[in-house]
Amino acid sequence: MPNTNTDPRTQFNNIVQSFLEAPTNFNKEQLLLAAESYKDAWILTMASGNRNDNVPDPSNWAPEAIAKFYSEHLSQTSSSTIYSKKLEAVRALEDGLPIKLALQKRTNSRTKNTYWTLSWRTKYSPTGTNRRFYYSSGQYWSCPTSIALELLEDLESQGGLQEEYFDTRPGNERIKIIISPETQISDPDLYKEQCKNIFAPNEKWGEKPKVIALSDTDKDWKKVMILNHDNSYCTFRSLTKNASYMPKKDLEKSSEWWLDNAMMDASVQQMRIFHSHLKNLIS
Repeated sequence: MPNTNTDPRTQFNNIVQSFLEAPTNFNKEQLLLAAESYKDAWILTMASGNRNDNVPDPSNWAPEAIAKFYSEHLSQTSSSTIYSKKLEAVRALEDGLPIKLALQKRTNSRTKNTYWTLSWRTKYSPTGTNRRFYYSSGQYWSCPTSIALELLEDLESQGGLQEEYFDTRPGNERIKIIISPETQISDPDLYKEQCKNIFAPNEKWGEKPKVIALSDTDKDWKKVMILNHDNSYCTFRSLTKNASYMPKKDLEKSSEWWLDNAMMDASVQQMRIFHSHLKNLIS
């Protein structure tokens, strides 16, 4: 009988025990799936700042060691980021999957630094849990361009893109457009070089994807919107040069940037620029 408990810790412990008692092919497959869930939880543990030398690295693990750590330590971790929602726009795809754009106050519990941000959020399934990772189950998050524009227009109509919600931290006074579709014409070499730091090797974004990359408060970060005209889908992502940041995912081998594997947060200033470009690209 399949394990219906959705708690990853309990599920992993149960599956490890089942595999040790009966190392069948079925139990082996279940163990590999549970290990993927553990890996996600391990990444979140590292990202929370609760690092511990005794934390087993999932790239080199023994099931018994992980099960012991999972039981004793993982439940004690907590997120270092706190959100307080002000406004949100919500839509549903044809399969019922909800997608929302939320205006939130974001606070880092360690530094107590509070600022406004716009957050893209969705779920793994219509009635399931919130999606934790931008890249999950072999797929990068994206949504129809028409839905993305509807969410931005909806939030704008609610006043969520007004200047009173600007991120006023140093570095946000003047957001720089690093590349845009116009750059592809005016400076194709720069556009091509920048795209090496934006796409992963296994990504497919059509013949001529439209890319807008923006500077950020932190010089080691940038925000990106990608539009695939072939299928009318788009995505929004964060990139970082901070090697110690987690959760992150590799891009091109030659790139000094990593893909932030969390769902994107961006300032109102940045999303206003994305909004303007998205309207022009769709029209």
